[in-house]
Amino acid sequence: MELRVQALPTAPDSNRPVSNSSPLNVCDQRRKIREEMSHIIERLNFLQTKYNDLSPAARLPHEIWAEIFQCYLPEPMSALFFSSDHLNPFIFGKICNLWRQIAWYTPALWASVHLRLSRRSYIHQQALLEEWILRSASYPLSVYLTYADEEIDWWENHPPQEILQVLSRYSDRWLNVDLILPPSCYWAVGSIHGRLPILQKVAIRSFKDGQSGTPLDMFAIAPQLREVTLPWTWFSELVFPWSQLHFFEVRAFSPDEALAALNSTSNLTRCKFTNLLNHEISPGAQDIVLPHLACFELVAARETNLSPLFDILSTPALKEIYLTASKGNLLTLASLCIRSLCDLQKLSVSEMMLKEDELIQALHDMKSIREIVFSNVDIVGSHPEIIQHGLSNHFVNVLHPKRHEMISSALLLLPNLEIFAYSGDCIRFHDRAIVDMLACRWKYAGKCLPTRAFSRLRSFYLKVRLNHHGFHITPRREKKLLDLIEGGMDINIEVSGYRLPQF
Repeated sequence: MELRVQALPTAPDSNRPVSNSSPLNVCDQRRKIREEMSHIIERLNFLQTKYNDLSPAARLPHEIWAEIFQCYLPEPMSALFFSSDHLNPFIFGKICNLWRQIAWYTPALWASVHLRLSRRSYIHQQALLEEWILRSASYPLSVYLTYADEEIDWWENHPPQEILQVLSRYSDRWLNVDLILPPSCYWAVGSIHGRLPILQKVAIRSFKDGQSGTPLDMFAIAPQLREVTLPWTWFSELVFPWSQLHFFEVRAFSPDEALAALNSTSNLTRCKFTNLLNHEISPGAQDIVLPHLACFELVAARETNLSPLFDILSTPALKEIYLTASKGNLLTLASLCIRSLCDLQKLSVSEMMLKEDELIQALHDMKSIREIVFSNVDIVGSHPEIIQHGLSNHFVNVLHPKRHEMISSALLLLPNLEIFAYSGDCIRFHDRAIVDMLACRWKYAGKCLPTRAFSRLRSFYLKVRLNHHGFHITPRREKKLLDLIEGGMDINIEVSGYRLPQF
């Protein structure tokens, strides 16, 4: 196709006089030229649209474009979805008319509602919310409600009741919701009671820590609800369909409240208690069996002893446990594993003062562990004695397949270990002990040794901020470590300014 464009009039030579050069005549010429230019631009735009329509991408069905747009937007309730620079369907409307039309009339793109309220835009956000939800047609909704950080105090005293009432009108389409919801607004969502037929996941957060004294009971009837995350509250304030939950997270329960929650949620697969309070367990607490619990995370308040809690539980399906506690030891956890006959795969411990003999004794009873993570970076300030009782060559040697029998009659410690990570200041290792243990765990895994079979240690991470015992790595042993890295082992060692080179 040949495009012919009429040439624009040649600008007159400024050195020659222009005939009929009255102001009216010049203005008339300028107007005609603008009209011609406007016509040319309009024609070019028309032809450009035609040209675009002939491209392979433009011939894709609109349904394919809609799928592509959905893949570009973040998954509902993912980390990217929660970020402040959250992407939304408006971005497609800025590209071209075709994309705008597809985005505007693809309901699935509007099924994720991300609201970050601000005082300046609140009225506009109310109107936009109604239009947004209408564009989503009948699709299930994922709703995230938060606030501008600098305005938290204002919103606490002026809660967004209008926004909450709009959202509540569509509660029969809620699939996942994450709301910062002050107790003063519970009434604003009271109408959702009994109108949550497809709700699967709910997270309720508050502006500040502290029990409210207001019952949270509007989620009592939700037949598909499986995951619940709650703020600082009392268990007695909560009304949920406990027996159907698979995940439960709450902040600032007492041990008695934690046990009451666990006793009500027999189908849990994951559970997290944050800031578990330092209260004694009431006498006469009954044993609790959690047959499906696979992942257990406990973050204890200072001086909270988790041992009495472990003594009451049985968890035959437990695979992963994450502990953050300054008090207690791992012996009661080992007893839990023995009593439950569980196949524990991952153990993560933070802030606990690890006494070497107790640690080794506990780990001997948790032979199934494949990944272990220790972190006590800030523990020296509160427990200066740990400098003299931290992990030593003895701990490394009981991990060594060829050396453990020379120092102990027990079986090899952690024969299934594949990943080891330690961050802290409490080690008394020698570089030779580490290098020899790593080389043996890497080279002889699966081969016949005087001891029983063991798994290959694939990853070793050691980070020591304060080198109290002068740990260092000689050039010759550094070369051995680099050879292991070149062979495929993941080794990362950082000690008081020294860092093992990486390929």
